[in-house]
Amino acid sequence: MLGGDKATVLQSFYGMTEEEYKENSLNAAHDLIGRQMICKLIAEQEKFSLTDEEYKAQGEELATSYGAESLEAFESQVGKDVIYETLLIEKVLDFIRDESVEI
Repeated sequence: MLGGDKATVLQSFYGMTEEEYKENSLNAAHDLIGRQMICKLIAEQEKFSLTDEEYKAQGEELATSYGAESLEAFESQVGKDVIYETLLIEKVLDFIRDESVEI
């Protein structure tokens, strides 16, 4: 154990109380879900998808970045749907960066 109860650990590592930690975590989760929903809507509007080749190449890179031995091993750990969604969101983020105009 890291030493101490949950409150002590939260205060030591994050500088916040358990209530503050819960509130920050909930806010972060809401933000993440909102960003994912927006990306999904953009992907749908722009009719984005991944070819089998894109999925395989980018999926292998993603698997490697998470320390998986192979794409197949990573798929068994997290699921093809999660990998596909993650790669599609990355494609949307690339699209947003490419289409952005500096003001």
